[in-house]
Amino acid sequence: MCYTGEMFRVILLYTLLFITISIGVSQEEKDRKIVFNEVVYDPFFAATIKDNEGERFNVSRIAFFDEFNEKKYFFWVRRNSGLYTVSFKNIKSVIFSSNDFADDRYEGFTRATLNLISGESHLVYIKTTGHLEGFEELFASPVTFYLHYNLIESIEFAGNGNYYYCPFCETVYFDPSTEICPYDKTPLVEGVLSDSDR
Repeated sequence: MCYTGEMFRVILLYTLLFITISIGVSQEEKDRKIVFNEVVYDPFFAATIKDNEGERFNVSRIAFFDEFNEKKYFFWVRRNSGLYTVSFKNIKSVIFSSNDFADDRYEGFTRATLNLISGESHLVYIKTTGHLEGFEELFASPVTFYLHYNLIESIEFAGNGNYYYCPFCETVYFDPSTEICPYDKTPLVEGVLSDSDR
């Protein structure tokens, strides 16, 4: 049997589509994000960001993008000779030093006080060669905050990345203050997150 070029492309397309559907969500994708009924969601974090002029911004769906524009849900933290990743879900707040400019001691890092949800507080250096992106409440639009050049005074996190879902209609919610589904009045159930690089 001889296949024409067009027929070969159609067969190849259907084969690739079948393989994609058969595989579904990859394990690597499941390890990095929230998966509910095979649908992949980013973790949800919200924060109040205060800039160096005292202006406050309420930001939801916040993520850190490094200098390679890769989305992260953690900060790189330097404490003396140790280099750590600290997940947003473990951070209560970050207060940047106003008198210690970026790159003074470690290139690409800015001195800050890191307050953890456990109650611990550490003087550290946080990688600031990237930016935060999220959805700003006041103008209801996407917003970007650059962390270098001491533009940000503090970041106070709200929420821990969890999601909640309605077992009846299967709607997913990210606001921890929502306890009952507004559509069918069913109590929401907390979803399961992976312990990955969030």
